[in-house]
Amino acid sequence: MTPLDPVAMLDGEQWRTLLIVATIGLCGGIMGGLAGIGGSLLMIPALTLVFGRDQHLYQAAAMVVNFLVAATATIRHARARSVRRDWFLRMVPWAVAFVVVGVLTSNRLEQLWLQRSFGAFMIYVAFSEAWSLWRQHVETRAERTGAVALGLVGSVTGFVSGMLGVGGGGIAVPLLRGACHAPLRAAIGTSSAVMLVGTFVGSILKNAGFVRIDPTGRGLSAPMAMALVLAPLGILGAWIGASLTHRLNIATIRVAFAILMLAGGLRMILG
Repeated sequence: MTPLDPVAMLDGEQWRTLLIVATIGLCGGIMGGLAGIGGSLLMIPALTLVFGRDQHLYQAAAMVVNFLVAATATIRHARARSVRRDWFLRMVPWAVAFVVVGVLTSNRLEQLWLQRSFGAFMIYVAFSEAWSLWRQHVETRAERTGAVALGLVGSVTGFVSGMLGVGGGGIAVPLLRGACHAPLRAAIGTSSAVMLVGTFVGSILKNAGFVRIDPTGRGLSAPMAMALVLAPLGILGAWIGASLTHRLNIATIRVAFAILMLAGGLRMILG
């Protein structure tokens, strides 16, 4: 099976592939909403499993989806007053600069090494989830949100997001919590706002190499075609998943998510 072809998609000739990609978007969004981590962590491995190795394509599509999801989430967090403007201003210049560095680094890597790097990040997320569950209680500590600390968090988050095509919340939130002692809600809201800007820049840069105008003149690149299918149901799934967190046993969900990340990471590295 091959990924979506823009012309065939617009002509309605790939309805089976469209259905599969849409299902991946929905499932990735639901799990991302449940675990509080971007759906691209599920979408990219699922696309690899179904369509084969094409990491640059999947990451270019995922960055567009990440931007749209971050836009939706940032609106919600801003209304809840959980976006810290001072943190945002200290983080965002570094995040944007290192998103560019991350994308340029990604573009120089071969598909296999990029896939293995993504797998290694999934394993990191699995152990991060396990460690968070093990600790359970985090003592109250004074914030350490100076320019240097927030700049470092923004830099690391931007680089990993740009290199691997992930949303960045899985990096920024633990760093803000662990290194800066930031309150959880402020960490989530501010990281979402920072990555809204970062993924906007990163998606433009990553997709620039895929720009292709088809013979019909409709103009749609392969990553944009995939993002067009992934994004709507991915956003819907994220809302569903976020709602389910208040009804399901979240500890059980997080354990399942950690196991899934570990298994998927090993599959990406060894596959």
